[in-house]
Amino acid sequence: MERDAHRRILLVGGGTGGHFYPLIAIAEAIAKGGEADIYYAGPSRYDADALRKAGIGYIAVPAGKTRRYRSVLNVFDPFLTLIGALVALLRLYILYPDVVVSKGGYTSVPVIIAAAFLRIPIIVHESDSVIGRANRLAIRFARLVIVSYDETIAQVAGKRVEKLGIPVREELLAPVAQNAREALGIPAGRPLVFVTGGSQ
Repeated sequence: MERDAHRRILLVGGGTGGHFYPLIAIAEAIAKGGEADIYYAGPSRYDADALRKAGIGYIAVPAGKTRRYRSVLNVFDPFLTLIGALVALLRLYILYPDVVVSKGGYTSVPVIIAAAFLRIPIIVHESDSVIGRANRLAIRFARLVIVSYDETIAQVAGKRVEKLGIPVREELLAPVAQNAREALGIPAGRPLVFVTGGSQ
């Protein structure tokens, strides 16, 4: 079977929105650069509507989570990760993407193992100042590591590193509508406090 001319890019990472939503921003940037078939791999779609709006295909790959607290699931999840790696190996072999872009999180581990085995190029993006466990594994096999902070560069010895910041979705860059308070049901005279944060 002859392969089409489109680039095939597989995005992986999840467990939290901090991993997932920057992948949507990456997909938006890729789409601007030319035609590409973009896929997302994980145990679930996480946000099926966001994938659909961005034109991203979905590939189901199971993954086990390593918890830092006592849980009976910690006994079974390593087997789930192994099963996920075997599933990913088959699905990546069929799709054979040109590159795998990992954002980290436990859902990326089976896909990274499979991509490394198949010698598919891997790009890692690390948003936090301290590299997460899944990305520490992925960096071993990565062709390129993209970071958001200068402090992270020192943690990536012997690899090609670029500091590009955190990918931001286009909808977040759009100006706020004048009737935003009305849409949120917040009276004009009331003070408004916005609080945000993340794991690191």
